[in-house]
Amino acid sequence: MDYDAIVIGGSYAGLSAALQLARARRRVLVIDAGERRNRFASSSHGFLGQDGCAPGVIVAESREQLLHYPAVTGDAGPALSAGRMEAGFTIGTGEGALTGDRVILAIGITDSLPDVPGLSERWGRSIFHCPYCHAPRPAPAGLWADDVLSQWHLRARHGATGRAGAVGRRPRAYPRCAHHRGAG
Repeated sequence: MDYDAIVIGGSYAGLSAALQLARARRRVLVIDAGERRNRFASSSHGFLGQDGCAPGVIVAESREQLLHYPAVTGDAGPALSAGRMEAGFTIGTGEGALTGDRVILAIGITDSLPDVPGLSERWGRSIFHCPYCHAPRPAPAGLWADDVLSQWHLRARHGATGRAGAVGRRPRAYPRCAHHRGAG
């Protein structure tokens, strides 16, 4: 086997899983296509220790820290195929097939937008998928909630009407991430 574990998905969940495996001295490959769901958000909120930091900065810093472990390898690009072998798994990438004892799928969510005129052009700019990622800010033009869980979060954040509005004082931005401290 090439790796003890292959993690497909290099955002928060995948990097967290890979970190724990690296700390246990396992050989880990993280495959990342670089398409985080929150790539449209300019800052992240509600993430302890990272409130107000840009999501791309959080992932880049996390990935940099993870790659300091000598048993961790990163592969930019998508996983193209997966298969079960007698002892382990094979994952196809643009670089060829790689093998691992275990596979962790940390692929997150992909937004499938309906065919509504103007929706894709406004996605992440004035129509938002997550009131947590895109807040705090003035009332957004629209929040998209197309499933029960999204609707629940929207109501919890903005009240029963689902209308965006002020929900209290704007939280203070703390310069916690290296980007805000001027280190990066």
